Amino acid sequence: NLGDWSSDVCSSDLVADSMPAPNKKVLVCRVGKSSHQPFFAVRKNRELKPWEYIDGVTCHIRITHWLPIPDMPKWTPASASTES
Repeated sequence: NLGDWSSDVCSSDLVADSMPAPNKKVLVCRVGKSSHQPFFAVRKNRELKPWEYIDGVTCHIRITHWLPIPDMPKWTPASASTES
């Protein structure tokens, strides 16, 4: 379900507040081609080619959706739980 994703197409005429903050890692996707697989990317502070893969390589895919990465869930190992 892509209902929670930002559906703003990545282009130079976007309003600044429709994109994630620069240098923030997010989950992105390109909807409209044969593959809709999401991947992690970093939004850079530039108009042309504003996305990079998390390894630093420029992303040439036109991103159509992005989603912030949620915080890690709180997890306690089973051995640390209290036993009665």
